[in-house]
Amino acid sequence: MNTAKLARAFAILLIATASALHAQVPQLINYQGRVAVSGTNFDGTGQFKFALVDGDGGTSYWSNDGTSTAGSQPTSAVSLPVTKGLYLVLLGDATLANMTIVPATVFTNPDVRLRVWFNDGSHDWQQLTPDQRIAAVGYALMAATVPDGAITAGKLATGSVTAAAIATGAVGAGHLASNSITAANIASNEVVKSINSFKDDVTISAGSNITVSPSGNSIQISASLPTFSPIPNMQVFDTYGTFTVPAGVTRIMVDVWGGGGGGGWSYSKGGAGGGGAGGYGRSLFTVHEGEEYAVTIGGGGISYGNGSNGTNSSFGTIITANGGIGALATWADASTQGAEGGTANADVALTGGSGSNGENGAISAPRYGSGGSGGSAAAGGAGGRGGWQSSGISGRPGSIPGGGGGGGSGGTASPANEGGAGARGRVIVYW
Repeated sequence: MNTAKLARAFAILLIATASALHAQVPQLINYQGRVAVSGTNFDGTGQFKFALVDGDGGTSYWSNDGTSTAGSQPTSAVSLPVTKGLYLVLLGDATLANMTIVPATVFTNPDVRLRVWFNDGSHDWQQLTPDQRIAAVGYALMAATVPDGAITAGKLATGSVTAAAIATGAVGAGHLASNSITAANIASNEVVKSINSFKDDVTISAGSNITVSPSGNSIQISASLPTFSPIPNMQVFDTYGTFTVPAGVTRIMVDVWGGGGGGGWSYSKGGAGGGGAGGYGRSLFTVHEGEEYAVTIGGGGISYGNGSNGTNSSFGTIITANGGIGALATWADASTQGAEGGTANADVALTGGSGSNGENGAISAPRYGSGGSGGSAAAGGAGGRGGWQSSGISGRPGSIPGGGGGGGSGGTASPANEGGAGARGRVIVYW
């Protein structure tokens, strides 16, 4: 018989379409060849058999009907039209009779070749030679099943990986090469890349009185107030003196109040304002056994016409609590305003409360204005009550420590009513 031979084998091409990037990779290989019988290009319907084999031809990776082994001829044939010796086939096109899909796993092998058998209907089957090697295009089928660990950092564009581009559960640890994904490969707002410039494994540890409770993707950080041991000793100073640090004492806490300002007098029907309270300060600091600290106690402001200012209290040069301001007297039916409280210089420094304003009086009726109350000291003494709407009522003194005196009420006498005196300051040392 005449020997059919392969006159020319054209390029093997992967069928591709202009579909979206996430489309399924078609498992088809486009192959075009040419056959001649006795030197004449064949025309008509030819019978073909196909197999993908290794470089030696001794191993079959695939055949059109799945029956080829060790490079042998498949059992069933595929009918194809041939025009002037040329034929075209989609290897793996399951719509053709006796054609099976080409699995992508075929191209895990480095050398894959196409072996073709032809029968013109008049002669016996002939193997066309040589086997045609599949070039890089065929290996594009592997895009459908990327080998584990094949994607490295260099294969990812900066910011290319977003949450929308990855199906839920699609990527597992086995699909990623070690150290393949870095911060530069992850788009912004997708994951937490660092915490306050710390990266990789960040340990959040709980400090004193802090509790860290992880729950799923949340971390709850809770704080509890520390418990303080009772203070076993204290010394109260209501007059000038000296504090000497006892044996074994290394830390002390000190509270200081300045003296309260005096309330104003009333020389008319209008009420006078109340005096301001002394300032308050607290500090905790380290000391040494035997050290001495001078203690100054501020006096309360007196009320004689205008109320005088309270004076300052201090503990050494560490804490100063200033006295409250005295209130002005009223000389007409109009009232006077309450005075401001004193300030302090300490770790905890609170300004004393201001005295309240007196009330206006009136000639008709007649009406007498009440005096303003004195300001109250922070954590200390209350301000004295102002004289109320009745002739002959004076303001009341402030309470120790640091309360401001109340203002006198309006009346008929001249002077009508006195204001109350401010209270003295105080110093308390705890250890």
